[in-house]
Amino acid sequence: MVAVVVVGGIVLGALSCTAAWKVLDWTQDLESETTAFFLFLAALFGVVALNVWFWFYLGPRFIHP
Repeated sequence: MVAVVVVGGIVLGALSCTAAWKVLDWTQDLESETTAFFLFLAALFGVVALNVWFWFYLGPRFIHP
């Protein structure tokens, strides 16, 4: 069960990095640098929150049900 959580976390991390990179690419096309910056910050915050939720809330529930 620990292996499932670790592999799931690695996959989630990889997908999160890809999503943040795509948002960064997408915001480069926007005319307003401020809007692009805040959209990137929002995506980054969402990625970090999702990973923290997975590792500290969902992961331990799988390991110690």
